Formats: sequence, structure tokens, C-alpha cells
Amino acid sequence: MKARFALPFLFTLFGAGCTYVKTDAAAQNIVLANESRVQNCQRLGTASAGVKADIIGINRKEQKVASELLALARNEAANMGGDTLVASSGIEGGKQRFTVYKCN
Repeated sequence: MKARFALPFLFTLFGAGCTYVKTDAAAQNIVLANESRVQNCQRLGTASAGVKADIIGINRKEQKVASELLALARNEAANMGGDTLVASSGIEGGKQRFTVYKCN
């Protein structure tokens, strides 16, 4: 009886951990820079990104969360006509803010 319920639970647990954020084609060349590299660029605005930081109480890998946040921010920057991002906050609770610039 227990095995009957355990197997679907395990599939749900591991399946939920397999998240993926796709970077749009227009966002592939958007770079992450620091403040010193954008001094001569046009500031376009801000982009906020958020993903799940944990799955059913289990923390996700920081590198995976950071990668997904950057992909979301790149997509937003592309929608705004930007080509450069600067992280304007750290990652907190699966959320991060970026400033979008047009440098080229």
C-alpha cells in the first residue's frame, strides 16, 4: 500500500525540481556587466525576475536559481530594447532586480 503512494510522490518531487527557463533568441547576446562598463550607456529601466527558490521545502541550487533569474532578466531586457544588464540587487528569496541599458 505504501509503495503505491510513494512512487507517484517521488515522480512529483523529482519532476518539480526539473525547472527550466528558456532564453529567447533576441536575448541571447545580452551581457551582464558591472556599473563601470555602463557609464556611457543609455539607461532604459529596470527588470525584476523571480523563480522558485525551493521545491516543497527543499532549497534549489543557488547556481540554477541565478541562471534562471538571469535568463528571465535577459528576456525582459530584449523586450525593452536593451543589450546590457547590471544586477542592482542580490538574490533574495528567488528574486533579483536588474537595470537595463542600451550600450551599442
